[in-house]
This record gives sequence, C-alpha cells and structure tokens, in this order.
Amino acid sequence: IITPPVEIITPPVETITPSVETITPPVETITPPVQPTTPPVQPTTPPADNVEEIRKVKITVIKKARYDDLIALYENPLENPCDMKEEQIFISSGGQRPENFCKEAWKTLEPFVLELARGGGNFYGNWMRNPKSALLSCNDGFRPVSFLIETI
Repeated sequence: IITPPVEIITPPVETITPSVETITPPVETITPPVQPTTPPVQPTTPPADNVEEIRKVKITVIKKARYDDLIALYENPLENPCDMKEEQIFISSGGQRPENFCKEAWKTLEPFVLELARGGGNFYGNWMRNPKSALLSCNDGFRPVSFLIETI
C-alpha cells in the first residue's frame, strides 16, 4: 500500500488586539448665585387693603341621629357619648372652637369654619343655596350630629 503524501495547510493566524479608548466626561462648572449684601426692606405696616377680616361663624345643631343596630353590633358602651341638643347654637369667633363645643365634632368642622371666617365659602361648587354656609356632620358613625355653619 502506497500512501500519498499528505500536505497540512495551516491558515495564517491574525491576532486582534482590542483597543481601549479612554472617555473623559465634560466637567461642568456651577457658579453659586450671588447673594445680596443687604436684606430687602420690609414694610413696617401692611397696606389697609391687605388686612384680612375674620368673621364670626354661627354653628347650629340641626339634627341628631342614632343607629341602635350599629351600636349593638360594634360599639363599646359609652357613658355620655354626646350632649348636643337640636337647635343649640354656638358662635365661633376668630375661627376658634366655641366653649363647650364637642372636640371631636370640631375636628370635622374646623377647616370649613376657618374658611368661612376668612371670607371663603361656596364649598364644592354650588352645593349649598347660601354659598357662605355648609351642612356637615361629626365623625360619630353611631350617633352622627348634623351642623349648619354659616357666616354672620
């Protein structure tokens, strides 16, 4: 047996060296704002048209409700849960809680009373016939009390 000569061909090997590029981010210079050396002059007395008039707000107990079915299901017994009486009237001066007015009911009414005391109103668009009033209830889900608040 005669074997023919075998020629081994090796392809040339090319070496690839990756290039490394250095990227330098641009440097941004921030200059702080220049502070004035003297404070601005404040007026000693506000202009007369800038004085806010605080109005009195009348708070009338309109209606008391009581939900005995919910009380039986969910409430722990309370000795004196509410001593408001229908048609009872309170006056808030300077946006303050009237004396002997329920602290819990005040938490609900206070933002509305303050708004009325400062001359605001028209809550939620045309909700009330009198835009300088609101009909609100306290947070007691067992014995809610409804109040009419109005600017006087």
